[in-house]
Amino acid sequence: SQIKPLKRGGGRRYYRPDDLEFLRGLKHLLHAERYTIKGVQKIIKDQGVKAVQRVGRESLASRLAPDVT
Repeated sequence: SQIKPLKRGGGRRYYRPDDLEFLRGLKHLLHAERYTIKGVQKIIKDQGVKAVQRVGRESLASRLAPDVT
């Protein structure tokens, strides 16, 4: 229910950047951080959707940043 894509002509869905950040954060929490679905639901309930979006932004930034050693 957190993702509400806009419907375009021909029934195509348009996902906004916030939706993509949320999905990226959700994927990171579930796969990389090994949270359960209930665990992520608790984060959304306690901290809100913005917290998961923040994780998505940080995940993307860490992947795009050059590896400096």
